[in-house]
Amino acid sequence: MAQDEIVIPLSDFVPSGEETHFFVPFDVPTGIEEIEVRHRSLNPENILDWGLEDPDGFRGWGGGLSEPSIVNAAAASRSYVPGPITPGTWRVVVGKALIVEEPADYELEVILRRSTTLPAQPER
Repeated sequence: MAQDEIVIPLSDFVPSGEETHFFVPFDVPTGIEEIEVRHRSLNPENILDWGLEDPDGFRGWGGGLSEPSIVNAAAASRSYVPGPITPGTWRVVVGKALIVEEPADYELEVILRRSTTLPAQPER
């Protein structure tokens, strides 16, 4: 882990019930320039979708994309929106696309960076 990174591991069981999605909150301190979210379902038969919200709302929805999601002020992974990294409570949005095997569980790794790794995308 680089000195300019904070890694937040998050794992749990998918809540049972009729809701189609749920939220996994994490806190972003002042001074963070980029956020990366790595995600995976631990049950290969289940399908989970992934998205991200900042304190003001929508930052992207990758659906079932398996690659990590990265956002910063000037760039973002496909299906995500670049913009300022606002301090406060952010949320990973987890969609329950198909739950076949219960208990269903997942792992997240949120990486908060004080510098960016994804180059600017002026064309976006």
